[in-house]
Amino acid sequence: MADSDWMQCAVAIKAMIVALVVPEFTADTVAIRKQAWDRPSLSTGGVILSDGRNTRKPATNLKDEAGHAVTVTALSGSNQAPDNMAELQRLLNWRETLWKGLIGQSLVSGLAYDTAIAPGPTVMPGVFDGMFDATQFVVICKVRN
Repeated sequence: MADSDWMQCAVAIKAMIVALVVPEFTADTVAIRKQAWDRPSLSTGGVILSDGRNTRKPATNLKDEAGHAVTVTALSGSNQAPDNMAELQRLLNWRETLWKGLIGQSLVSGLAYDTAIAPGPTVMPGVFDGMFDATQFVVICKVRN
């Protein structure tokens, strides 16, 4: 059975993130997971790609536009210092690098003709207790079907 459209988009996004050559984001630290916090083997940080809220709207007389949402969560081991500006700066740099590398892309040949970015929290206090700093946003892969 062929991979779903969402999985094809997630695999393409993973390859694009690894190609951005951010030292912390390698093939081993960028993972596709069922949920954003399903992070085995990412004990010190990395990127988790997980399912988001998909959309569907009319596009042409023959096809609809489906938006396959891939949630991008970048995690970093935290030193538990809430005022550590270096950690905030690292999260912001990661976020900007990922946004610039993923927006307006034609991903899977013949499948996703464009990508858009939906904002998410820059800093996620809820994961701070788990010894992580995190930032999150959504990449929407636009598909006509």
